[in-house]
Order: sequence, then structure tokens, then C-alpha cells
Amino acid sequence: MPSNVEQSFADPHSVRIPQWLRWARNSLQGVLEFAFPLRCPLCQQALAAGFPANCPAALCDACCARLEPLIDQHCQRCGGPVGPNVDATQGCQLCQRDCFRFRTVLPLGIYQGWMQVVCQSAKEPRGRDLTAALSGLLLEKHSEFLTENAFDAVVSVPHHWTQRLSQTHHAADVMAAVFAHQLGIPLARHAVHKTQRTPSQSGLPPSQRRRNLNNAFFAVSDHRIKGGRILVTDDILTTGTTANEVSKALLQAGAADVVVAVIARGIGQQNRHR
Repeated sequence: MPSNVEQSFADPHSVRIPQWLRWARNSLQGVLEFAFPLRCPLCQQALAAGFPANCPAALCDACCARLEPLIDQHCQRCGGPVGPNVDATQGCQLCQRDCFRFRTVLPLGIYQGWMQVVCQSAKEPRGRDLTAALSGLLLEKHSEFLTENAFDAVVSVPHHWTQRLSQTHHAADVMAAVFAHQLGIPLARHAVHKTQRTPSQSGLPPSQRRRNLNNAFFAVSDHRIKGGRILVTDDILTTGTTANEVSKALLQAGAADVVVAVIARGIGQQNRHR
């Protein structure tokens, strides 16, 4: 069953809401916001009045200011941080030896320090609103790119069905729901399946990570995917193996282009993740 956040960001192409119901819903929402003001999912402080009603989660100004390290300039292939005068259109030192199936990665920050703590909190059972808030910041950061590229569908990186039984929420799913709602494009639920239950990527050396997920994903070849530009969401990317395997499955199913959006880009051996 979809979470409250996912229901708030339901596929805009799947439901038509009558005008009278929109009016009633907006009126009720105004009353609820007055009685129960929206709160920052990190510090639980009430958000300032005038917060956008179409977004059910966001960080307060103080928590936004504390959110670091963010990525100002990033590699056009892997999303890794680069210096202001570095030409990374063809890759950087983090991905020179890698062959990716996706076109580019859109990151928010580096999986270190406070950003690492926040990403771990977003994975917790009560982390849906935090994930949605971080997704909003990611959207804002790359709004120009996302507007210029007309994506046809949003797909989240899936877990194996047995792993989902013990999870109350999956960060990539919440991200996909937020992106689909805010960009006004279809959310392609169940378009990609993880067909093999594999060991966790963390703790494995890079060579084993690539073999661990080889052909572990399958994409449905239907109208949502064939010939389309697909936006893939995941919370963390380090080696890029998971995103690459999902992208490979989508391209095999007929997708024309794949772009990956992540909250954090992991770098270095100490925090290699996916």
C-alpha cells in the first residue's frame, strides 16, 4: 500500500479530481494547516506560514543551511564533485574507467558528514517526510535541467520483493513519487523488478559489486518505457553499479535515454554503497 507521502504525490495522469472536490480539499487543507502546522522532519520546528500547500514536507531554513556537503559542480557522467575549472563533460577521476548505461547523474550532496547522517535518517521507518523534503531540494537544484529534458516516466530503483517485506518505506519510491508529481509526468510503478535477491552492496569490494548485481534487474517492455526518456531515482550512488544495472534493463526494454537522480553521491572507500 502506498505511503501517505506517495499518495500525496500520486500519478497526476491517473486520477481526475472534480472541481468541487478540489475546492473542498483545499479548504480543509487550509484548516488543517492552521490547526496542525507543517513541521521540519529533522528538527520538528513548525514551518513558517505561507509554505507551499502542494508539498507536504520540507526542511526549515536552519536545517537547510546545515545540510552539507552539497555539490556545486558535478561530473556530467557520474555526478561526482569536481572543481570549478575542471572540464568533466566526459567524466572525472571517479569514473574514468567505468562504462555507464545512463547518460548522467543529478546529485544533491556528498555522502559524508551531516549529509550522511541525514540520508541514514531518511531510511528509517519514519523517514518518508525527510526523503520527500530532500527530493524537493534535489528538484530545485536541477530544475533547469529537468525542465529542459522532457522525461516520459519516473522509475525508482527496486528492492527484491523479499527485502520489501521488512521495510516500512523505500526511499527511492518516495523520491519517484515526488518527482512525478512535481514534474507532471507518469510514475511507472513496477516497471523494473529485481529478480534476484543479492547480498548488500556495502561491504563488497568494487569488482564483486559489479558481479553481484549482474543481470539482477528486469524491465517491463511496455508503452511507459519503449522509446521514452526515463528518470531513475535512488537515494545514494557510489560505484554506480545499481543505477547502471537498472539502466541496462531499461535500455534493453526499449528506453531511449536514462538519467539518474540521487540525494547523495558517495565517494571514497569508506562509504561505498551502491
